[in-house]
Amino acid sequence: MAIFPKILLATDGSEYIVGAEREVINFAKTCGSDICIMSVVLSNPEYDTLAPKLVKQAEQDAINCMNLVQNNADSAGIKSYTILRHSEYIYPEIVTTAKEHNIDLIVVGRRGKKGLLKLLLGSRTAEVINHVHCSVLVVPRTAKVEGKHILLAVDGIGYNEINVAKVTAKVAKHFAAPVTVITVVHSQIEFSKDNTEAGITKICDILKTEGIKVTGQVIVGKYAETIIETAKNLNCDLIVVGNHGHTSFKNFWLGSVSEKVIRLAESAVLIVRN
Repeated sequence: MAIFPKILLATDGSEYIVGAEREVINFAKTCGSDICIMSVVLSNPEYDTLAPKLVKQAEQDAINCMNLVQNNADSAGIKSYTILRHSEYIYPEIVTTAKEHNIDLIVVGRRGKKGLLKLLLGSRTAEVINHVHCSVLVVPRTAKVEGKHILLAVDGIGYNEINVAKVTAKVAKHFAAPVTVITVVHSQIEFSKDNTEAGITKICDILKTEGIKVTGQVIVGKYAETIIETAKNLNCDLIVVGNHGHTSFKNFWLGSVSEKVIRLAESAVLIVRN
């Protein structure tokens, strides 16, 4: 069975979604997934009445965009279908569609200025990640996941970290990619060194049992900056994190750290949901 049997691409056809449109095909082909391609036409009763031609044009633009992605999926031998929604609010439509269609992974672009991608700037990023039931892959415009190296950032050795490690192992196996596991601590005394290193070792052992080439380390530094810098130094094309963390990361996916990682990382970022 595929690690992500059904993938949802949320697209608005802008230049900022190009990376996500490309990588959803890559992920689906590599992982043996089907794709649900969706777009949301921004609308409300008043606007629809006053500017029906503009609404129709927006609908057609969305359909053309989705058809283009679907043609690419067909060429790659991937099963896909499209969904067009109308709403004044975009992010709830993504959440609802993902739940209704039993989606396992949502793929979205980054750094948009309007439409669908606008919701991925600022606090909306955390809103989407925290409200969907599934994992989310955020793809910068130029990012490509080619299996060069995966960075797994964990915090401790709780249930969520074990689950993230198992998902990472499956992704790494599909892409034949080595993995580096890191835990970031703000200072030498923030965590017990022995417990932290024991946690890293346990996570590495989970990956090794799946035949993954893996190394692990504890790094002292600022959370987001250290994750981004480590990924860049290792030439990682994918960063994997969980959507919940230890007390030190209690606001990781609710505030500035998550937004900074997603906003500034050159690689794609996979946020794994339990």
